[in-house]
Amino acid sequence: MKKLIPFLLVFFGFQASAQYGYEIKINVKGFPDSVAYLAKYMFGKQYIVDTCKTAWKGNIVFKGKTELDKGMYFLASLDKEGKAIHRFDFVIDDSFKFALTSDMADLQYNLKSVGSKENEEFFNYARFYVDKNKEFTGLAPKTKGMNKADSAKFMQDKAKTFTEDVIKFETDFIKRNEGTFLGAWLNLRTEKEAKLTLLV
Repeated sequence: MKKLIPFLLVFFGFQASAQYGYEIKINVKGFPDSVAYLAKYMFGKQYIVDTCKTAWKGNIVFKGKTELDKGMYFLASLDKEGKAIHRFDFVIDDSFKFALTSDMADLQYNLKSVGSKENEEFFNYARFYVDKNKEFTGLAPKTKGMNKADSAKFMQDKAKTFTEDVIKFETDFIKRNEGTFLGAWLNLRTEKEAKLTLLV
């Protein structure tokens, strides 16, 4: 029995260590670079956390033995002049092993996540605003033929409806993501925007 103890310690030690670390697989159709960078935002600055030197055909893997800090991260690459290009943001919260997919044809809008509920929520959040902006931009042609007063009232009424939709969406989103990094991030962002509005 005593001979089994060291083996069991090694076995369970291996099992425990296998739980740690991170593995982020990203596939971007049409990705134009062979090197990609995993970077994070911290205290108003940006830091490279990991590098993938085999990003051909958009297959990117970032892998490490230690867990990453929770926070907002982003995928980056370099242009021909060696300048950093920000590709897209994503979240690292409770999930350290997940996959992201997209397409350079519409990189931000086509983002999807497998294995990370936080990122699926985050991408849905971003898509909501893209859709709302497109919808609001499409209202201007509908005022064609209206006089100035009617046109202004039409746009004001629509803006009010849009604002109400956004407030409801933000409130529901924060409530749904309460207790997560994403929920805290949005709360902080909303508070900052409210302060800026009051200052203005």
